Amino acid sequence: MADEKKERDESTAAADRADAAPDEPTRLAEELARKTEEAAANHDRYLRAVAEAENWKKRLQREKTESIRYANENLLRDLLQVIDSLELALEHADEGGNGKSVVEGLQLTLRLFRDILQRHGVKELENPTGRPFDPSTQEAGAIEEKAGAAANTVIRSQSKGYLYNDRLLRPARVVVASAPTRGPDPETVH
Repeated sequence: MADEKKERDESTAAADRADAAPDEPTRLAEELARKTEEAAANHDRYLRAVAEAENWKKRLQREKTESIRYANENLLRDLLQVIDSLELALEHADEGGNGKSVVEGLQLTLRLFRDILQRHGVKELENPTGRPFDPSTQEAGAIEEKAGAAANTVIRSQSKGYLYNDRLLRPARVVVASAPTRGPDPETVH
């Protein structure tokens, strides 16, 4: 009897395994289908994220190009005021007169122009006349000998120098004093 019971238990266990066996592939197939859907969703999200990043990069590049292209728009709009002033001065010059109003108009236009440049970060360097030559902000246009001037001293300025937001935009063009040359040595002259 014990053998019969043992056989029955073994056959029941085998039947249970047989019943479980068809369910296992179904369960695995369902799990595989779920994982495949999840992988497809993740891949779709990845593709969308990559496309969004590419679009963002293109938009930034387009904005940068536009920004560079129109960077000087405000400056140019302000400079149109200078053109207006110069045209007005020419109109007054055609009317005749003693020319005093034209000179005053040009002085006002020059002041307006300097104000506009200053508003946009351009600053005039100080007049270097009488100071030692500074190659970091000056360019020697000529070298001349001048009595009473020390060597490498700026004698006069030919054109002004300018800074743009603390960076040298144009160096001042100056004339620099040379070291005095000696006359002929009295011992060598006969």
